[in-house]
Amino acid sequence: MKPITQIAKNNVDSNADGIIDFSYKTTKTYDKKGNLLTSLFENDQDLDGVTNFQYKTTNAYDKKGNLLTNLFENDWDADGVADSLYKKSYIYDKKGNLLVDLTENDYGADSVIDSRNKTINTYDKQGNLLISLFENDWDVDGKANSWKKTTNTYNNQGYLLTSLSENDYNADGIIDSLNKKHNTYDKKGYLLTSLLENDYTMDGVIDSLEKTTKTYDKKGNLLTHVAESDWAADGIVDFRIKITNTYNGKGNLLTNLVETDWTADGVIDTWDRITNAYDKKGNLLTSLVENDWNGDEIVDYRHKTTNTYDKQGNLLTSLFETDHGADGIIEARQKTTNTYSKKGNVLTSVSEIDWKADGIIDYRSEVFYEYSHNEKLVVGTSSGISDIPFAPSNPMPGSPNHGDPLLPPKGQSFVSPSADAL
Repeated sequence: MKPITQIAKNNVDSNADGIIDFSYKTTKTYDKKGNLLTSLFENDQDLDGVTNFQYKTTNAYDKKGNLLTNLFENDWDADGVADSLYKKSYIYDKKGNLLVDLTENDYGADSVIDSRNKTINTYDKQGNLLISLFENDWDVDGKANSWKKTTNTYNNQGYLLTSLSENDYNADGIIDSLNKKHNTYDKKGYLLTSLLENDYTMDGVIDSLEKTTKTYDKKGNLLTHVAESDWAADGIVDFRIKITNTYNGKGNLLTNLVETDWTADGVIDTWDRITNAYDKKGNLLTSLVENDWNGDEIVDYRHKTTNTYDKQGNLLTSLFETDHGADGIIEARQKTTNTYSKKGNVLTSVSEIDWKADGIIDYRSEVFYEYSHNEKLVVGTSSGISDIPFAPSNPMPGSPNHGDPLLPPKGQSFVSPSADAL
């Protein structure tokens, strides 16, 4: 069976004047299990049909689907010759536990390794990680320049009890610093407390402490998370942050409140609150984010995301509105509209940004997705917009369509195409 191919073609019009400024394309191939085989990014900066720079990722897997090698090649002038190489290699035991993680960097792509680091792991019979040794060999002389060793212990249920990390910054055999974590759990195995002790100078005296305490409801949903820092280990908490969550009967997150007390004096200095609403199927309809930056109980910033879905639960539209002063006046809007194939694969993703919320689109984009399967090609079609550029990465903080341009807007769980996807 031939690999499954996904192509995302992107045209960028940075000022929405109907003229495309540059374009780029990402081509990904997958095996029948959905594992990523290759990813090729090509950029045509001057729209002459010639790629100006490109980079490629190539992966290989064993029969169990474990990643064996990951090769990343940079070709800055797109002449077909790599300018730098980064390779990761992995070795597993029969149970699939990662034994060795090796990273080699060839900055000049001259077949000479310039730096290397390696992680070696050991496990108990239950597959719990006992020891992890990380070594840096910056000059590739076969000798570690620095290393870090982590030793773990577990209870009978396999839950991590302690984790001791020792650092030797110059690999002279003398430990320069260490930290140790102690965990406790309830009867169901949920983490209740975690205490981290830091000894920065190896004098046997704890220099700082960090403690987290968690509570859960009967279904195992996290209700509260309190993190406290004692930077001088003098028994006085110097910083505190608390997270409080609420859920509906289906376990969907309704509210998330983060309260920060920068000096741990009992006065909340800043808080952030998220309020969500869902339809009967559990799809997120609205998500309202409010921020109080000075703890005066007055909201200083607000943004809201409103989503719509088709009958299959695919995200059709996502509207992101920003109210910088929380005065009820929208300062910026971004709307993303998606189309899908009959099997639920995203075909097009149109994004329009109105930076001033004056009704004039300042940035318009569209991503076209193509999928090949058994020599069949499914091509995304235009939604009636002629000159359609692609939105920049992270066009608006908290935007519903940011990050990897190959991913559909946030909220749409697009999965790597499988053999039966199309």
